[in-house]
Amino acid sequence: MIREILVSLIIVSLILLGNFMSQEYTKNSVEELTKKLEVLKQDVSKEEFNDIYDTWKKRFNILAYYIEHNELEKVEAELVVLKGKIENENYIETNENLEKTIFLLNHIEDKYAFNLQNIF
Repeated sequence: MIREILVSLIIVSLILLGNFMSQEYTKNSVEELTKKLEVLKQDVSKEEFNDIYDTWKKRFNILAYYIEHNELEKVEAELVVLKGKIENENYIETNENLEKTIFLLNHIEDKYAFNLQNIF
């Protein structure tokens, strides 16, 4: 009986630890990308965007383990549209895509946060 309780506590602890670690990684990823996108709003440049896209690709590979691919693909699609607008030097319309990308990133963070609203 005690052995089963101990094993159950260990399993629950591991689940909570994994959830905490994944939330922290998601939060850090969203914060880093949001800051870079905010900087890009101020001064749109291809180099800055390439840095953002490289950061996204690195983070995407780990986020894909525990976040729905559909959510990540929405961000990816906005970044591709943004890339096209920057390459065509259509800087006027980039703010809309930047805001939408930031919203999608924040939505991912909120959706996977461990709180009562998401549990029920």
